[in-house]
Amino acid sequence: MIAMKIKILNKYMITVVIGFLALFLAYELWNYYLLGPWTRDGRIRVEIIQTSAQITGRLVGLNVVDNQEVTKGELLLEIEPDDYEIKIAIAEAQLGQLKAQQILAQTQFERRRQLLNQSSISTEDFDIAKASLENLDNRIKEALAGLEKARLDLRRTRIYAEADGYITNLHIREGNIIQAGQPLLALVDRDSYYAVGYFEETKMPFIAIGKKVEILPYDGSEKMTGTIEGFGRAIVDQSASTGSQLVQNVQPNYPWVTLAQRIPVRVTLDKDDLRKRRHDLIAGSTCTIVIKD
Repeated sequence: MIAMKIKILNKYMITVVIGFLALFLAYELWNYYLLGPWTRDGRIRVEIIQTSAQITGRLVGLNVVDNQEVTKGELLLEIEPDDYEIKIAIAEAQLGQLKAQQILAQTQFERRRQLLNQSSISTEDFDIAKASLENLDNRIKEALAGLEKARLDLRRTRIYAEADGYITNLHIREGNIIQAGQPLLALVDRDSYYAVGYFEETKMPFIAIGKKVEILPYDGSEKMTGTIEGFGRAIVDQSASTGSQLVQNVQPNYPWVTLAQRIPVRVTLDKDDLRKRRHDLIAGSTCTIVIKD
């Protein structure tokens, strides 16, 4: 009888212990999921160089294709240079004419200065010669600037890669008329990849610049490591806006369903991981970010 009671008691004790363990495990999982220093809301990001034309003209050379890898200084596009070569020739001719006039004006100025010393001409005639020479000097300076601008525009007919990276979103073709300031393509800087994690505001006590993190890509590829570089200092207040008569329009909310705001945290990838993985990384892809310290 006693043995049976002990057996029943042991059975209840085991049940109670298992129950407590289950509750403890559930609490730890809940605590880690809601309050732990990690987020599944992470993204791989990269710096984009928007390549635009600085002059207007017809596209005559397209040396890249979409998604091509390029190196810094590589020729990407060429705009027809004929118009700009003609502008240089015109500017050089105008400059030559002005220099010839300057020589004549200088000779006249020197002659009138000698005559003025001999009291053979009036001061007014001397001043006219001096003003004419100064005017030509200024016109030559202007012509030199115009010539330099024409040469600069000719150099701008050839567009080069600003960094090592990848061409993306290329939708132009040879023969297109390119306008000055028109965006032509996007160049992904392959050495500028980083990660951004959107952490709930309740997890900000875990966030500190310099802390180490693990980055787990959603595609299952090898994890990476990084360091917290900084975090956003302001986000949009979605609960308020300006209504009629410049009065603030505050949206009603319900405390029992209030959601924590998300704060962007920027993570710098470790150099070894960046060097090893930069050919595989895709900006905009998802990742999990776990704070290790």
